[in-house]
Order: sequence, then C-alpha cells, then structure tokens
Amino acid sequence: MSARARGRACTHLCMRARAHLTGAGMMTRVSSQFEKTRKVSGPRALQPSQWGMLCPSDTPEGEACGLVKNLSLLTHVTVDQDPTPLRQLCFDIGTPSALFAPARARARVRAQTMQRAY
Repeated sequence: MSARARGRACTHLCMRARAHLTGAGMMTRVSSQFEKTRKVSGPRALQPSQWGMLCPSDTPEGEACGLVKNLSLLTHVTVDQDPTPLRQLCFDIGTPSALFAPARARARVRAQTMQRAY
C-alpha cells in the first residue's frame, strides 16, 4: 500500500449494478469521509455553495444521514477536455443518443417525446 493511500479508509467502491437505474443511482452518490459515529451537524448540513448541485432531500437515514448525498437532477458535470473523441467513439459503437445528434435530430426526438406524453 502506498504512503498516500494509507490514510484513506475507502478509495474505491465495487459497483454491482443489477439494473441500469441502480448503476445510475450509485454513480451520482457523493460520500463524505467524516466519521459516521460523530453527532456533529455541520458536515451533515447542505452548505450554501452546494445548492443546485446536491439534492437537499435525498440522503439515507441513520448514521450516514447527511454524510452521503446525491447529485441533483440539474447538475451538469463537465471535464476540461475536447468531447470530439468521445462523440466519435459513441458513434462508432452505435450509441443511439439524442445528446450527440445534430440540432435538427434533437428537435425531432423532442417532438416525438412530446407526442407520446399526450
């Protein structure tokens, strides 16, 4: 074990996604490294800088209440890299996604979705 990893209690999480929704829920989870046994409310509270990024109501009950949070629906995670190689890879493997389609195709998908809703 490296000297850098010795102080960390958990550096990874083994994900056993039996359903797509379970996997998506696990990927939006944000865990604090604060001790669960301490009864301090500061780290468990939603900080003002987290509004709009973390869900204020979705947290487990019990000792982990407030220490495990989930990303909100409107959170948009970005990386400082060119998205072109990822788009090309998605196209090459045949991913049917409206996010990578041109604007005209996205509008068509949006219109079809609206028709199904009514």
